[in-house]
Amino acid sequence: MINKFVQTLLANPNFVGQPLSVVEMHISNFVAQNQANLSPLLTGPNFFPDASPQEATEKLLVLVRRTIAGQVLAQVKNALPNINFDIHRSFDRHFDISVDDLRNNFISHYEKIIAHREARQRIEALTTILEERLIEKYITAAFEEKSYIYNELFRVEKHHLESPHLIEFLKFCAAMAPGYFIKLNAPEIGLVGQNAYDLREKPAQQQKYFTKADQIMKSMLGQIVEDFWDTAKSSLLDYNENPNQNPGGKFLAIMFMRARDYRKGIKVEKGAETPDKSWFSIQIRNVSFTGLDKDMLENLNRIAFAMKY
Repeated sequence: MINKFVQTLLANPNFVGQPLSVVEMHISNFVAQNQANLSPLLTGPNFFPDASPQEATEKLLVLVRRTIAGQVLAQVKNALPNINFDIHRSFDRHFDISVDDLRNNFISHYEKIIAHREARQRIEALTTILEERLIEKYITAAFEEKSYIYNELFRVEKHHLESPHLIEFLKFCAAMAPGYFIKLNAPEIGLVGQNAYDLREKPAQQQKYFTKADQIMKSMLGQIVEDFWDTAKSSLLDYNENPNQNPGGKFLAIMFMRARDYRKGIKVEKGAETPDKSWFSIQIRNVSFTGLDKDMLENLNRIAFAMKY
């Protein structure tokens, strides 16, 4: 009965097209605001008869989180084949892990971190990036336009990768980024319930976090070359604090934030701005708060307008 009730909550028509992380927030708010009305039901014989109203509420929310985590995990498993993990051999031809084994390493990694809310949100954003082909769309257009993003990612970026290889490299790095959203407790080095994003304005502390997190992640994902780690970590930096931020990291930071706010199935009224164009316009005005690269946002904004994204 309780599982059916959770499915009813998730099936609310108002949630159609919204990210599961947003649905989770809406349900948590709904339950909190209606706890008094829900208590008789939740402590009744069909739900949690031996629990107090507060305990029953928490048990419901735990089940909601677990259900959503399972759905996010299923989505990312389906999306991972969109990454050509063999791009790693372009950096290390002696890499001896098969594509299937490497993909399974990532799945196992996500299974271990999916219970953590902020990591779960980033895994879902990764899924959107892959399913909606955000990297492909904008990198392809940027390389045709040959403006700021092209200069940054082809000329400034040390790898000098052509568009198809750069796309796969960035997708691979994006797959690594969610692990840095796990909140770590390491009081001996000043980390108490913090992740890399929390520490964006504290570079010294953030570096301590990266050192600790790298040890954990490398034990799960394997011996991936440092180029991938560097770009994945750079996506967690604040451009205001790090003006020399890795170009690939700057791009991924924008893609993750766009994916987090992405709504599927939005119909654009005639004459109205497209969703991407509208989103980039807003972010350009908010760069002092978001820590994104304004020049890169302006380039993406032009592309979104030209391509009607």
